[in-house]
Amino acid sequence: MRARGLTYKDHILAIQSLKRIGYYRLSAYTYPFRILDESQSTPVLRDEFERGTTFEDALYLYAFDEKLRTILLEGLNAIEIGLGVQVGYTLGKRSPIGHENVNDLNVHACNEVISYTSDGTPVTQYAAWRMRYEKLLVDAKNEVYVQHHQREYGGHFPVWVATEFMDFGCLLRLFDMLRTEDKKKIALAFGVDRDGHEVLFKWLKALNVLRNHCAHSNRVWNRATVNAPGRYRSGIVDARLHHLNAIADSERPRIYIVAAIVAYLSTKINPQTNWPRTFATQVKKFKSVRGRTVGTEMGFPEDWEQLDLWNWDPKAK
Repeated sequence: MRARGLTYKDHILAIQSLKRIGYYRLSAYTYPFRILDESQSTPVLRDEFERGTTFEDALYLYAFDEKLRTILLEGLNAIEIGLGVQVGYTLGKRSPIGHENVNDLNVHACNEVISYTSDGTPVTQYAAWRMRYEKLLVDAKNEVYVQHHQREYGGHFPVWVATEFMDFGCLLRLFDMLRTEDKKKIALAFGVDRDGHEVLFKWLKALNVLRNHCAHSNRVWNRATVNAPGRYRSGIVDARLHHLNAIADSERPRIYIVAAIVAYLSTKINPQTNWPRTFATQVKKFKSVRGRTVGTEMGFPEDWEQLDLWNWDPKAK
């Protein structure tokens, strides 16, 4: 790293950090400082670093990202729990074991073929979901509530109990297979208009990927969002999210939009939450690193600190 132009102030700290974090993981935080060679028709990223780049710059980004993931995970966990509650409550009103019966779900969505086995046998969306569900059930076999239902009810779990051992991805697939009227009810609980349930599903898909990155300690601060949320009819949510539609296409894959969605949904799940302000406080601590800012790297709009979304006051609710 030094041979490629990365300087450092403390050799011992640098070695200890590499031993603690690992070269490959830490190198991701030096990547933004590699020289972009624009002398050719197609720009090429060189191995050398910009003049003046320090090892401490990378450590600063790593530490900031670590704190950012922790806060994001707190908000994402609240959304995951909220989704489980709403799916369990809504589908449970239709049937306590509605998740075990395709007729209580959207039959067309359940029977959609999404893959094929090695011998060419089609796999439906419901079959794929059920395999994941059964695996999660096995993983939870030592939980007291699971053992109780296995013993007393022959392994049939009311959906509001089953959601306790489903992960975010499993819940999301089940949500996608619900009847349209049930999706609309859940959308309302998340502060989204009934007709915006498909938008909510797309948001949750993006949040599920973000949640996995955070849970596995992957870099998130300047990562491009998978399934970046597109524009939507502003009337499906309240005014706090209307500014997202004005964000340029080039900036939409950055983390700001998904963070804003976490902030919005978290306040709908729990109006007493202080998550938006906690997240904003952490972001405000970010100092410019060789010209990299929350605007250039994370897609935050210039006036973001003044937006109502980030000034949510639970005491006023």
